[in-house]
Parts: sequence; structure tokens; C-alpha cells
Amino acid sequence: VVLTAAHCLPSTSSSYNVFVGVHDLRQLSDLPTRQYTSIRVIRHPDYSSQSLTNDIGILILKENVVLNDYVQLACLPEYEYDLYPNETNISAWIVGYG
Repeated sequence: VVLTAAHCLPSTSSSYNVFVGVHDLRQLSDLPTRQYTSIRVIRHPDYSSQSLTNDIGILILKENVVLNDYVQLACLPEYEYDLYPNETNISAWIVGYG
């Protein structure tokens, strides 16, 4: 499963190629890069491309991602940690890059 932004998923009906362990898109064939294919794409049902509210999506991959020195899980706050923003222009935690 890959957590991403809904605005990065222009279509929920097609599959996506997901590359892990890569930091330069010109070197996709270099190790330790590995490619995975999504089998399902889910955007938040209340996502708005106008305001970017609920800008979250999930890619379900065909196979589990293999973790190594270059590919690790993102650390997210505990479920009980109530930080869901109910206003705009506030500080936020981010993981990854895009």
C-alpha cells in the first residue's frame, strides 16, 4: 500500500508504476530501484481538485514492497494523536516528497 496525494492520481481507473529506492528519475534502472504495479487506486471520496481538501489517495500494489537500506516505512503519528486539521494555513507533518 502506498499513501500519496489525490492530486497525484489523475485517474483512478488505470494502474500506476511505482518506483521505490530511486532518487533520480533518469536512473530508474539502477539498483536499488525496484518497480511495482498498482492493482487498485483509491482517492478520498470528498477530494476537491479546486480547494485540494481531502488531498489523499492510496495505491494498492500487486505485491508487497521489499524493505531494505534504501526503502523504509514512513513514520506516522499514532491513531489516538488527534491532529486532523480543521482550518487552513497551519503547521503540518509531511513524509516523503513529490
